Amino acid sequence: MDALFVEGTWNSQIIDEIQPINGEEILQGRSDFSAFVGTDLVSILRRNSIESIVIVGFMSNVCILETARDAGEKIPGLKVIVCKDGCAAKTKEEHESTMDISLPVYGCDIMTCAEVEKLFRSKQMAHANHLTNESSLNINSNGNNSDAHADQFTDEGYLNIDANGNNSDARPRILAIHGAKSNNEVTRLQLENLGITDDSHDITYLTGPEEVEEGDPDIVGLIRGPYYSWLKDAGNDQGHIILSGVYSILKEVSIYGPFDGVYGFSSGAAMAVLAAGIATDAPLRDAIALYEEELLGRKSRTRGGFNHSRRSTMFHRRRRSTESHDSRRSTVFHRRRRSTVFHQGSIETGDIVRHPFKFIILACTATPFSDFAELRRCAGLPVTEDHHNFSTIPSFHIIGIEDPFKAKSEAYASLFKNRRVMYIPGGHGVGREQRSDNDLKRNLNTFITYQGNPPPKVVEANFKQMSDITNVALLPHVQVALVHINESKLLPSCNLKGGGATILSLLEEWPADRAFLREARIGDASKCTTYGDVLQFICGGKGDLRRLNVKPGEVVAYGAPPGGGACPALAFLSIGAQTSAAPLAPDAGRL
Repeated sequence: MDALFVEGTWNSQIIDEIQPINGEEILQGRSDFSAFVGTDLVSILRRNSIESIVIVGFMSNVCILETARDAGEKIPGLKVIVCKDGCAAKTKEEHESTMDISLPVYGCDIMTCAEVEKLFRSKQMAHANHLTNESSLNINSNGNNSDAHADQFTDEGYLNIDANGNNSDARPRILAIHGAKSNNEVTRLQLENLGITDDSHDITYLTGPEEVEEGDPDIVGLIRGPYYSWLKDAGNDQGHIILSGVYSILKEVSIYGPFDGVYGFSSGAAMAVLAAGIATDAPLRDAIALYEEELLGRKSRTRGGFNHSRRSTMFHRRRRSTESHDSRRSTVFHRRRRSTVFHQGSIETGDIVRHPFKFIILACTATPFSDFAELRRCAGLPVTEDHHNFSTIPSFHIIGIEDPFKAKSEAYASLFKNRRVMYIPGGHGVGREQRSDNDLKRNLNTFITYQGNPPPKVVEANFKQMSDITNVALLPHVQVALVHINESKLLPSCNLKGGGATILSLLEEWPADRAFLREARIGDASKCTTYGDVLQFICGGKGDLRRLNVKPGEVVAYGAPPGGGACPALAFLSIGAQTSAAPLAPDAGRL
């Protein structure tokens, strides 16, 4: 035997006892011993909020060890269980050494298959009252989940959704779509070149529906197959293939969304454009509904009596019957086992569908067709100005200066009113040279961070001189006053040994009897609070935090009364003089 697990041979096949069932993931494109290298396993585990994994397989001291080690490093806190009787190596000594010594070093739990089964059965029993056998969620006319067990889905840990239906996870969620004759590993490298990585983003990689025999000449020899495409270079079934691609994208959104944005390269970018306009493209919605009905019908005939009642699980066509509005409850774009919804119900004028993406990133957009209009015509869709205007979707376009498809990329960019275009050196690709293009990466990061919207403007600080030492700038939009201290004019006693002044040292620089605060309405200059009074208030007086039993390391929160005044100003000064102060205003950190 020359090699193990060679694709297409008997020893790479999945045995009958563990054949994947509907919905189970099959990793493809692994390029190293670890199952995390060359695959989107990290994204799969994160988007499903997986807390524990069980590893079995061959060989214990190679693939099992590398996968277990990467699991703990790439997803801190993940519980890794290795079944010692579910793994094997070439020798007994190698297997036992890995189980007894190597794996425990990486924090893995070593168990038998029977112990793991017992563990998970006990967990299932504990959560039995929180689980549901429903395969989809029903959405009422207000866009709310009408299933009685709706609140149990977040208990299962699938995804946290806020009141607006958005992912409350701070990491941007991006659906990544490769180009022609390519695969997800190529897309992953492209995104890394652009500074978009799995460490800072939740990325889901989507494979094209058409497997091809040969990859793009530019990647063959560098990236292993299999390779896939979204379109064919020629053929009479192009329209069906286009709808198949759009359906794949929308189904991914339906099941694993919501996504903040989508990244598409070349023909994958063109498919992303078509799918992104679904909210305002009624002909496309009808075409996808018909495609899905045909697909489900084929599955029913193939499985021999599979009863699906021809009901669409993802995209229902709007009913045009005379029944009452209340009885026409629509469940368009509901996701299985999750609480994200794209369809909000129907009103008298028709369907309301949300955009699947908040922003779109297109790199080197190109297709075998002359333009977007021909793409639509080939898919059997009408071509009007309404279908060429994505005015509400922010877009970011990356175009190669020497790309032979540069004109097509620019034509697709012109479809978007709210667009940002950046040109890069080179041809049809996003290469390693983009890693040093800080301007591109900075602009793209800002675009993603603010979801295509303009970043908030920070008002430039307008400092006014208050004395020979201090200059002050008020920033009312974030309720902050910036104080600049000219330390060169301070007395030596005001500076710390390491450099820098303190509140107390600045107060001590002034004469103790000099007025610090005065009531403007009182003409008597003797009625004031002096610098000496302030120092006494802070050090040993009523403003001394030690008198309130505040211990070192404790947190002190200060809420100022509305309207300002001398009392809150003095209280803040006292607390700031005794603590390491940090603003609570969320926007203040951007200054």
